[in-house]
Order: sequence, then C-alpha cells, then structure tokens
Amino acid sequence: MIQHVTHDRRAFTLIELLVVISIIALLIGILLPALGRARDSARSVKCLANLKGIGVGLQLYYNQSDLVPDVLPLADPAGNDNDASLLEVIGEFVDTPTPRREVEDDDTSPWIATDPWACPADTDVEYDPATGENLTVAQSLGTSYEYVPGVFFFYNELFLIFDGDRAAGQRSVTRGLERRDWPILVDARNAVPEENIDAWHPGGVGQNSLYFPDMRAEEYDEITEDEVQRFFVEIAPRDSLP
Repeated sequence: MIQHVTHDRRAFTLIELLVVISIIALLIGILLPALGRARDSARSVKCLANLKGIGVGLQLYYNQSDLVPDVLPLADPAGNDNDASLLEVIGEFVDTPTPRREVEDDDTSPWIATDPWACPADTDVEYDPATGENLTVAQSLGTSYEYVPGVFFFYNELFLIFDGDRAAGQRSVTRGLERRDWPILVDARNAVPEENIDAWHPGGVGQNSLYFPDMRAEEYDEITEDEVQRFFVEIAPRDSLP
C-alpha cells in the first residue's frame, strides 16, 4: 500500500513581509537619532578628555611660574616672528608629540595633529587647493583649541594697555583669571564658518572648554565681546584702555 506524505509548506504572505519591513523601518527611524546623539556625546567626552590632557601641561607650567603663558591665541603653532606659540611653550610639559606639518618647512602644508591637540568633532574650516579637499580646524591651524588669555595678550600688544610691559600684562591677566574662574582653552569656534558650526556643536550646545585655575573640562557658552571688555576693565590700568 502506497502512503502519500503531505508536506506543510507555509510561507510568508506579501502582507506579512510588508508588515515586517514596516516594523524594521520604524525601528531604524527610532534608533538612528539615538545613535547619532550617542556618537555626538562620545565625541564631546573625548574632546573634554583631550582638553584635560592639555590642562596637565598648563598646570605644570602654572605651578612652575605662577603665571599663564604670554602667547597669542592658539592658532597656527608656527606663531610669528615676535611670539612663541602655546604649543612651543607647554609642549615639553605634555607627554605627546606636538603637531607638525605634513611637509616639513612648508608653511602651506596641512598640520598633522593627534590627541590631545585635535578634537574628534573637529569640522571643516577651509579648502585646500593643493589636495582638493577641505581641511579641519586642526589641519588648518595645528590644533582644534583656542587659548583664551592669548586674546588679552594680543590686545596688550595692539593697544599697549600695559605700556608695552609684557610682564605686567602677564601678571594682571593671570591674577584676573584666578578671580574669574574662566575658560583658558576653548574649541576654536571662531575659526569655523557659521554654516559648519552645528557639525561641531550639534543642538546648539556650548563650547568644550578647559577652566582656569582648577583645570576642569566642561561645556561653556561662547565668550561674548562684552565679557572680554568687562574683563579688561577689571585688570587694566584706568588710563590705558583704548
């Protein structure tokens, strides 16, 4: 007697497949923004850790001299003919290589900046015609961070606020910063085109900053021009302001 074996061949119907696809698409739509926020958060944490690493060098310099370095704002470590850069001053206090040009002795060559000098959220700041690629802040300037006291030292050079006495200016800026609890390093936001700001600071969050004198790293809203002017009123001789 021949027995016929029947096979139960069940398969997904078209409607069931569409439902599964819809559920997967919904989950992706929910998870992607969360993953993006997690990535931004991780970059911010790494950026703050880098600032803390530079802060170790600044703290060692401060402990040794009781002053903050008298250098211009942290932009292009090559400095100029009159001033050393912050990287040149504190490089010996930070246990990592300082940024260098991709092509040695070529002032137009992009910078190679590793931790802690480059922020992982660094964004494009200029176009490099030699390579046809956009350069990040660190590639263009040598670092992702700006030295806040350098702004005041630059004004001192420009307007001779302390009668050209750099030592007096250095002492006054240092003592003023000690009282104010202000950032000493911040993301170089001023170097970034306005259309690229959100790529570095998504959601309008503040700048990643290193505070002085305790060298803590956290977010800080952008320093305004009014705040800068008030600081100068506090520290400068009354008859020397421009």
